[in-house]
Amino acid sequence: MQVCGALLCVICFYEVAFGGAPCHLSCSCWFTASIFEASWGFLFDRLNSLATLQDLCGHMQQDPHLPRFMCYLSFFCFFMVILVTGDNFLTLFFGWEGVGLCSYLLINFWYTRLQANKSAIKAMLINRVGDLGLALGIMLCFMVFKSIQFSELFACAYRWDATSCHSVFFNLSLSPYNTLCILLFIGAVGKSAQLGLHAWLPDAMEGMGPLLSLKQYGSRVLSPADARLPFGTPKRLAEGLFGAFSIIGACTCVFAAMIGIFQTDLKRVIAYSTCSQLGYMIFAGGVYNYAGSMYHLFTHGFFKALLFLSAGVIIHACSDEQDMRRLGGYRLLLPCAYASTIAGSAVLVGTPFIAHSKEMILEVGAITLTTKVAFSTACGSICVVLSAIYTFRMILLTFWQPSTATRSTLSAPQGETFRESTPLTTVSLVFLASCSVFVGYLFKPMLVGAGTDFWGNPLVESPREISLMLAHTLESEFLTNHEKIRPLLLLVFGLFLLAFGFSKPGACPPTYARRIYTFFNRRQFYDKIMNDLLSFPLFRFGFGVTTSLIDKGLIEVLVPVGCTNRGRGLWERKAWSSGWSL
Repeated sequence: MQVCGALLCVICFYEVAFGGAPCHLSCSCWFTASIFEASWGFLFDRLNSLATLQDLCGHMQQDPHLPRFMCYLSFFCFFMVILVTGDNFLTLFFGWEGVGLCSYLLINFWYTRLQANKSAIKAMLINRVGDLGLALGIMLCFMVFKSIQFSELFACAYRWDATSCHSVFFNLSLSPYNTLCILLFIGAVGKSAQLGLHAWLPDAMEGMGPLLSLKQYGSRVLSPADARLPFGTPKRLAEGLFGAFSIIGACTCVFAAMIGIFQTDLKRVIAYSTCSQLGYMIFAGGVYNYAGSMYHLFTHGFFKALLFLSAGVIIHACSDEQDMRRLGGYRLLLPCAYASTIAGSAVLVGTPFIAHSKEMILEVGAITLTTKVAFSTACGSICVVLSAIYTFRMILLTFWQPSTATRSTLSAPQGETFRESTPLTTVSLVFLASCSVFVGYLFKPMLVGAGTDFWGNPLVESPREISLMLAHTLESEFLTNHEKIRPLLLLVFGLFLLAFGFSKPGACPPTYARRIYTFFNRRQFYDKIMNDLLSFPLFRFGFGVTTSLIDKGLIEVLVPVGCTNRGRGLWERKAWSSGWSL
């Protein structure tokens, strides 16, 4: 079944992307209410055809819960395809919620583990914030445009005058277009783990097996990021917010990368790297570089899935040990995982002649002469340095430092011989490594080359935006050599800082250094701040006021207890006056 699905995805990509034959399937009407009509329809164009490319591999042959896992995984793929191919907001929301449900089930796959339970609940609650924003945005979209069909919205949205309509809410004059833009953006922030709603993503690595969970999680971050692009047309009505969006994405890059440097868990380092790279995509969208954002999404899917799968191979071979301080010296014992990690890391940090998407985003940001975009570009440049540090720190601790593992860590189960991975997993590693290294280079002229019309209507409709995208692409090709080699210089600077940090491994760091390490290792105390300022006050209010005082207090006294006492009093008076005895 999975092989058939993969073949159909490849055929769809070939017909739609290369053949230039988009397809719109209108299945049936879901329900109608006055002028509101919800229908089942699917749109296959060049934008979502990229998201339907997915590969699945397995390493849970010995897992006793394999049928349940495959059930969850199939449901996830089903909802992900609905999410990225829906032709209206309601179908997208149906897939959106289904992906959230399957994420909860997959994170909580080992339901007997307390930490998996906590991580699943945390992911569900944080995503509720984004889902609420998306739901309110869909409602407001229908109120403003009287339609939720993407084709209708894309056809007429940019012709609307954003200054001609204002609504009054609590004596505040609000533009419905700005409000719509913010609500839809909140949905994207929640699902793609941007700054403020990012805490669920690193903890979501608790679920499923140590190998397939990592690889599948690397591929499932594609769908929410891809779903942001249909929001582009409504957001283009609120141009003043674009700078704020780019700042949020750029700050997410730096914030997640700084935390990733000080993490010791192999999975968390790659998880924070994912959060940082998703910030690049938001940043690119904030500077009208939609094609660059999708191009980075396309390449990011390959090299991040490769890193997750390689990390899973390492963890599985080391008896589920994922603390990098207890690993080391595995470059000879795990050669395939080592080579795959090197290939994925080379693309991640922006090695010349291999990686192109991150450099293109920074180049387009460099030619946009506004204060907000300049700040975002500076944050993106800093993130290049930080990415080099945490990526090669991960490689040094896992493969090059003297091994600190015990004999039991690398011991095979009784009656079996030690092996790095299964043949199917090895083939998947080779395939993903080849795609990570060559796909970005081979597809660059088609996706983001000068003058390409690959994206067409799926991304832009108005002539002004088409001219902006073409102007940014062409101007970035004529930047000076100093601007072109800046990412390379930043990469070298990051490697220099890493080498300086490892030059004195036995030296005792000063007190301020230990405090800095503790601050970032504990994720800048974000969870503690949210618990102290939000979770605990809400819990105290919910238990002490709404439950104890109102529900079990005022309502209990006035309604059940009060009615009972009143009825009993009336009955006693009636009985007394009639001479009855109770």
